[in-house]
Parts: sequence; structure tokens; C-alpha cells
Amino acid sequence: MFRLILLLVIHCSTLGCLARIFIFTKAECRTLDPEFCNFESCEIFSTNNKTNLDIYVKMHYKNPINQVSVALAAYKTTRNNRVSIFNETIDFCLFMRQSFASKFSAIATGPILKISNINHTCPYQHDIIIKGIINNFNFFSGMPAPKGNYVLYMRVSAFKKWKAEVQFYARSAV
Repeated sequence: MFRLILLLVIHCSTLGCLARIFIFTKAECRTLDPEFCNFESCEIFSTNNKTNLDIYVKMHYKNPINQVSVALAAYKTTRNNRVSIFNETIDFCLFMRQSFASKFSAIATGPILKISNINHTCPYQHDIIIKGIINNFNFFSGMPAPKGNYVLYMRVSAFKKWKAEVQFYARSAV
């Protein structure tokens, strides 16, 4: 992980990259197990350097959920290529108890946890609501990145089976 950030910083320092503002353009949500949950809303739009996020997941599973894993990935995309920047799977229950376990995951999920009802440790036994405004100046503010298009990908599993996935599309601006 440290090598990845170091390579990105070296690469960007030679090309003149700056820490960028990411403007989110689209969100795609997909249920992989309709008996477990479904997305009632999945919207994202940016205005005035702020991103409004509205995701509502209706849970059909009514027992406490205490085994959650999340696969997080970030890609820089071009017309015909997708370059992996980061790819990590975390035990979300452990992560919520010890967020320092993964620095990139803490950076990627921090703004979302502030506007959601999943900002507590396991077990989860309720619908998932992520609704609010993320300031684009603060999201990944310390990460140098080349100008371009990016995809942030998240896949969620419960009890060791994939249940849902969300993709956020963004473009970096100066």
C-alpha cells in the first residue's frame, strides 16, 4: 500500500499532478441477492463543488448481520483501458472497531460514514441510508492524481456471500 502511494506521488511529481477535486458524475447500484436486500434509491449528483448522495437499501433479512466484508477498488479509466489504483477487501465489522486497520479504506469511506446510518459497529439490523452532501474539496484532498476519469467500486458481502455492489464514477478537476 505504501509503495502504491509512493509510486503515485513520484509519478505525479514527474508529470506535475496536483491534489485534485473529484466531481462525482454517476452512481450505479446493483443487488446481487434480491432476497437479502434491494436498492430503493441510488442517486448522486454534483453542484457547486458539493456532491449530493442518496442511497437507500431496503433490507429483507431481519436477523442481526455480524459478518460483513467490503471489497473496495479504485480505477483510472480511459476509452479502452481501466488501470487499477487500489484494490482491497476488508472485514467491515473489524474496520468499524479499528478504522486505522486500512488507511485508504478510512479515506474512501470516511465522508460516506458521516452521512449514513452505518457509522457504528456490527451487528446491523436495519435498512441502510446514505443521504447527504459531501464537500468535493475534502474528499481525497491529500491524494495527488492525474487529471482524468475514475471509478470507485464497492462490493458488499454478508455471511461470505456477495449481496450488492455500487460503482461511483468521478472525474478529477484542478
